[in-house]
Order: sequence, then C-alpha cells, then structure tokens
Amino acid sequence: MLDIDSFKSVNDRFGHLAGDRTIRAFVDSVRETAGGLGPFGRIGGEEFALALPGLNACEAFECAERIRLGIGRIEIADGLGGTFGITASIGTATLGPDDRSFESLYSRADAGLYEAKRLGRNATREGGRTTVHT
Repeated sequence: MLDIDSFKSVNDRFGHLAGDRTIRAFVDSVRETAGGLGPFGRIGGEEFALALPGLNACEAFECAERIRLGIGRIEIADGLGGTFGITASIGTATLGPDDRSFESLYSRADAGLYEAKRLGRNATREGGRTTVHT
C-alpha cells in the first residue's frame, strides 16, 4: 500500500491541476522503479496498491524503500513558477501460511501504511511484523 503524504495540502495550496500532476508524477515514479514487477493501481484518493509476486518479505521491503526514495526525488511544477516535492508512506505485507483471504493481506499492508504515517510519514513499514529490515 502506498499513500502520497499530505496530498490534500497540494490541492489546497496549488490547486487541483497541481494535484493531478502530482498523481501522474507519483505513478510514473512507481512504475519506473518497480519495473513491471507486478500489478499497480489506484485504490482511491491518493492511495495505491502494488503487488510484488515472487518477492520475499525483505525483497518486497527493499523494493518499497527504493520506490519511496524515488518519490522523494520528484519535483513538480506548482503552477506559480516554482516547484515542490512530495513524499510517500508505504506499508508492506507478504502472503503467509495463515492468510486465508486477500483481505488479511490487504489489512496487514494497510496497518503498515498507517504505522508509517503515525511515525511521521515518509517511511516504509511492514504490517503485522516487528522485524526491521536493514
């Protein structure tokens, strides 16, 4: 799960056209970094999901971190002659033997996302685990 941090403030400060440019730049950055590893789509608002089949928990976390760092390098025209940057919060989860439904996997990724936001945004957290990947 990926979420553009403080997206509402982009629309409020610079208008919806800048918000649209932000979403496009975000999507382009994720696609460029993920390199077609799996399906990617918008869930709603500024929240997206990316499936990374075949990656273990550490590989998925590392990919998410590369994506997050790439998003942090984005420069978007503000429509006023300047630019602004964005950050993202990401929650990861890996399909485990106890998962009986997509909802349990989704719920853990969402929990990781909200943990990243709770800790100050611009972070990646693995949902449902206490392990820290380095």
